[in-house]
Amino acid sequence: MLCYPLSIVSGLLFLSLRPYSQHPFVRFHAYQSIYFFFVLFILNFILLVLSVLIPDILDKMMNSGLRLIAVGGTLWLMYQSYLGVRFRFPYIGDQAETQANKQ
Repeated sequence: MLCYPLSIVSGLLFLSLRPYSQHPFVRFHAYQSIYFFFVLFILNFILLVLSVLIPDILDKMMNSGLRLIAVGGTLWLMYQSYLGVRFRFPYIGDQAETQANKQ
């Protein structure tokens, strides 16, 4: 559950700490955290570039939507990992599963 609150930092932290990096469940959630927040970072960058072309109100609505996705997704992933469920996002979860099983 703690792989998600600090975005990419907490995912990298749990991948580097020895007792936690040995568990496939923790590795899966750490990788999914890294991929999830990387995608959010890319989307935020795209919205930043598009903000030049988009009117102010639409830009604020899109940024608010992205923040809602970030907070809601983080809380959902934390809750699912707390329950012991390997909830996977469509593409990100598959990549995280592949990376977690490599070690």
